[in-house]
Amino acid sequence: MNAKTISVIIVEDSEIVRTRLAALLSQVPGVTIAAQARDGVQALSLIAEHRPQAVLLDIELPGLNGLKLLESLKRSYPECRVIVLTTYAFAEFRRRCEDLGADHFLDKSMDFERIPALLTAMRETPGAPHPNPA
Repeated sequence: MNAKTISVIIVEDSEIVRTRLAALLSQVPGVTIAAQARDGVQALSLIAEHRPQAVLLDIELPGLNGLKLLESLKRSYPECRVIVLTTYAFAEFRRRCEDLGADHFLDKSMDFERIPALLTAMRETPGAPHPNPA
């Protein structure tokens, strides 16, 4: 991928939400969906295979939950950007995700439409850390 393109893996157990995210991202110039995973174990395999620049990550996943996946992902691929997208938008989950290295923490019910702008910003500043994980 070049600096004007960002590859993304969607990790979400709800097929409806995965489909909605894929439709949303298909409208964003320079964003390529490398893969979609329905659980944490599948996500680890796909991340290792595709080495995306960004992951959209749900917290509540079957098999390996999103917090454990985030921890493993950031340990193995610290350069990968992570946007946590959850219905569990509680302060303790936000802090935990920030501590584990999430770049952004979004509430599915309120922040869904912020995703394109976040990915565009990530695409335009590859590898740069994001000082505001909110």
